[in-house]
Amino acid sequence: TETDNPILLLSSFAKKGNKVAWCGIRFGVWSEQGQKATQEDRTCTVSKLFRKGKTPTDLTNVFYSALFDGHGGEIVSEYLAENLHKCIVERSSFPDNLPKAIRNACISLDRKFIHTAATSILEHNKKVNAGEVRQSLLRTKADKRGTESTIEQYRKAGSTAAFVLISKQASSHQVTLERLKSLHKKSDDTATTDADAKAQDVLNSVATTGIQDNLRRILHVGWVGDSRVVLCRGGVAVQLSIDHKARREDEKQRIRDSGGTVDRNGRLN
Repeated sequence: TETDNPILLLSSFAKKGNKVAWCGIRFGVWSEQGQKATQEDRTCTVSKLFRKGKTPTDLTNVFYSALFDGHGGEIVSEYLAENLHKCIVERSSFPDNLPKAIRNACISLDRKFIHTAATSILEHNKKVNAGEVRQSLLRTKADKRGTESTIEQYRKAGSTAAFVLISKQASSHQVTLERLKSLHKKSDDTATTDADAKAQDVLNSVATTGIQDNLRRILHVGWVGDSRVVLCRGGVAVQLSIDHKARREDEKQRIRDSGGTVDRNGRLN
């Protein structure tokens, strides 16, 4: 939802508990635990995602919102909620090439978590063999609430991911104006010419009309698993993602190529 005055929008909606992002986007979060013993889902929304050490501008700020549907425990979904957006920002392609930054971040974070899980399980097995901790069949309730519970989650937990990023892109008109700014700045140390004067007239005009009008929003959608991203346009739901289901032939082949198996009911092993 766009607005000409985000400040007024913030004052009118903040009292009702709604959130407002830097570019006038209204957003909200809702979740339901259902029949599960614990809430395994996590969400994360960052209204101003930008690289530290650089001055944030409308062209470098990115709106980020993500949902992680955990299963077998919350350890994976919580890890993603805390780290995925940070990993995206750390990519060298952020924010100029967001699709590349998103892909590389997902792959990098997946490898980091697998490494952490494998290391923790290995260390736990060593302690079991050394008699420092109880084996699974002999553990007490205290063990279940402690390290053992974490190890069990490392073995079986997972999570889907569905996220959207909204950036702003300059139109060709604005790029030209920025080029004019650069050229005029370089000429400050030289004698003023007619061309410089014309360039300054253009810049003065820009200052009056506002460069902001020449920015457009770009919606980037990413997902892993069967969590779905839907856009509501004119009251009609438009599906933006395609579920990663093991029943799909291409997904089934990808799983098999990775060493996994899919049973006749479409379940992953």
